[in-house]
Amino acid sequence: MKKKAILWLFICPFLQLTHAQHSWEARYLPGFLVPHHADMVEMMAHTSGIEVGRQWKLDSGGIVEKIQDHPTVGIGITYFHLGKSVNGEAYTIQGFYEAGRPFLKTSSLRARLCVGAGYLTKQFNVVSNPLNRAIGSNINGFMQITTYVQTPIAKRTDMLLGIGLSHFSNGNWGQPNLGINLPSLLFGLKQNGQKNKYVHMNYLRGSNVIWEFSARMGKRQMSIDDPRNIATYMVESLWNYPHNAIRNWRGGINVFFDRTYLFEKFQPLPKGRIDQITEIALMGGHEYRVNKLGFIADFGVYLYRPDRSKRMYYEAVGLKYYVNSNWILMTRLKAHLTSADYFEWGVCYSLTSKQISKPGFGNSMKWLFGGFKSQKIHNDFY
Repeated sequence: MKKKAILWLFICPFLQLTHAQHSWEARYLPGFLVPHHADMVEMMAHTSGIEVGRQWKLDSGGIVEKIQDHPTVGIGITYFHLGKSVNGEAYTIQGFYEAGRPFLKTSSLRARLCVGAGYLTKQFNVVSNPLNRAIGSNINGFMQITTYVQTPIAKRTDMLLGIGLSHFSNGNWGQPNLGINLPSLLFGLKQNGQKNKYVHMNYLRGSNVIWEFSARMGKRQMSIDDPRNIATYMVESLWNYPHNAIRNWRGGINVFFDRTYLFEKFQPLPKGRIDQITEIALMGGHEYRVNKLGFIADFGVYLYRPDRSKRMYYEAVGLKYYVNSNWILMTRLKAHLTSADYFEWGVCYSLTSKQISKPGFGNSMKWLFGGFKSQKIHNDFY
């Protein structure tokens, strides 16, 4: 039941996008599994994937459509054969956002970001599968980036040619967690619907600064030999400064309470003093808003950490689901370069301030270093 609950937490936010129909597509993804760690040498293999997806166009006649050449959202399912019995197979379900730019006369150069969950049939087992030292759980987070050229070959049919990178990781939910990377080619066909139906785009009409307060938690394992679950907690306070009608800049303070600093194999985990388990970080990032969904990318620098076992900075990507104007559900994967730390799950509470500010990154810096002073200029982005 726990694995099913995690899977639904990944995919439920995308179900709100399915009220307008547009097109079907099928994609073939031949590639290989990259052994990016010495322990994964036995896992290198040629791979192949088949994906079927459904797309919906966004924003008929709006500013997003004009800038991004018919952006789309959608849901896909993918099957990967991972090339060797030690690797097994993978099944994914994911939501995606895609945008493009015109290319030549009739084509479009497009880029897509997919986020979802995957089920891998094989994982590490010291007795039955000791050579798979990358995957420690059947349920994994799934991310995919693809870029391709879309060219019409018939009245309602387009051909897709490009490249992609797919990634599986459980965010240290279970050890081992080296993750797997699958670079691939991309060949596909898209069958367009007869009618151009669109998902309506709700713009962020104001230029008010929004404050967010969040509490989240996660868990991780530290060792294959000693696979104890260790809970982590964090609180966050940040501001969102408007960039345009669909984008915000983010910045603030993160405080993490992480007892993994005290971990020693096969030894009881002490509670520890506050200075032994606390991380304090200054962070900045960006949010791309599509109706009730927010796609975030953050970068943080530690102002304090108990020791140097982690890098002095971290990166994070995540999803937000806006329940209403105040409450937000959120998940985020925190990592240090190529090393995942853990998944965070929690809630945010937001407050819209009365400050009216000029949109844009440069203006956000003036506002920040000017001591959060209102610029007293209203702008609806139109």
